[in-house]
Amino acid sequence: METGGMPLRSAAASRGTVPASGCPQGQGLAARQTPGAERPSTVIMAKLYLLAFAGLLLACQLASAAEPAAAADPAHKNKPPGNKTADAKPTKPAGSNADLPKAPKAPAVPAKGKPDVPSGPWSKPSAAVPKGAKGSNHTAAGGVKPAGKRHGGHDGNGSSGKLLNGRKSFFIDPYTPLFTKSEKKLATLSTVRFTNQLVREISWFQPLFVTNGTQVHIGFWSGPGNHGKLVGLLDSINGQYCPPRDATKPKQCAAWDEGVDSSTQMPSYVEMLVEQWYTRGSDAAQNSPNVTIYAGNYKNINPLNFETADQIWGAYSQRYADTARNYFLRTGKRVKAWCYVQGAGAKRIFFRFERPELQILEAEGVVEVMCAKTPNADWQVAADWDVGTSSPACTPPAAAMAEDTSFINVANRK
Repeated sequence: METGGMPLRSAAASRGTVPASGCPQGQGLAARQTPGAERPSTVIMAKLYLLAFAGLLLACQLASAAEPAAAADPAHKNKPPGNKTADAKPTKPAGSNADLPKAPKAPAVPAKGKPDVPSGPWSKPSAAVPKGAKGSNHTAAGGVKPAGKRHGGHDGNGSSGKLLNGRKSFFIDPYTPLFTKSEKKLATLSTVRFTNQLVREISWFQPLFVTNGTQVHIGFWSGPGNHGKLVGLLDSINGQYCPPRDATKPKQCAAWDEGVDSSTQMPSYVEMLVEQWYTRGSDAAQNSPNVTIYAGNYKNINPLNFETADQIWGAYSQRYADTARNYFLRTGKRVKAWCYVQGAGAKRIFFRFERPELQILEAEGVVEVMCAKTPNADWQVAADWDVGTSSPACTPPAAAMAEDTSFINVANRK
């Protein structure tokens, strides 16, 4: 059949054969896809390549992060992960008791020539109460300490007697009073621990006091003018023999209840000074709620009386006398005790407290007691001294007269 002069074909022939399934043949699926579209297999391959590239990048980052750790610990650089055998600690050789090598401990270096070196602020000699200003309101320059230039007083609850023992250590301002309780102080001064503390303080200033072979001297004084005489004796011994200027001479060192010599005072003695026992125990202080110390007015906390102040200083002096036992044991030599007590009152510190203690030490064979016959007795002249606590120069006055104690202070306490 022809239409308009052109041969006609069937609609099926012009579009290709159409099977029963309805899907055209000839051009197939490709003829029906959108131009520019990719095949499914190509998309899958591209995704796999992207995943592989991402994995490679992650592996490189992990390797870069591991390099610093490996450099810090070369021994573990090539260790396989999870290899417990490689991480195991070395063991002792079989059948051997030899320990693994250890780093040797550094030996403890003791303080040269300074046994029992204390710690704290007393690691160097302190500037104690200036000479000539003990128990007074004078400054080191000789002037009067003005009112208002003081610190508040301390109540002293248990702080006394605790210097240099590692438990309590603090610097004591000699112009700041300590209001220590008298009961607490007497308890502290009644123990051998306090005697040992005094020995530690003395031997810290001069180790020869506890060195074998040293001849130790201790001094006592009581009565007007005798304080200065004893100071001269101490300085004479220490200046020549502690240590000896001539190496062939024996070692001899002298101490008293204040310290090693006239210029070196023990912390425990300085503490006794700033506790102001006689000032706090004076009649004026007992009759007033306040007490005047170094031209300053303080509240009179922990009050006491004169007799208690005497007992405290007496107990301190007895513990000082007992240091002779320590020196005797450490040096192997009997201690020489020199006493200037001419004109001393029978009720003062020496005859009430120190002489009875010296009698005990004398009976033990620890000390040899010498009492000066004259105020100018020379320790190197035997004729100037009586020997023994029962000798005339060491005996208290036969009749104990009534004594005026109103003038007693720390400088003339004995």
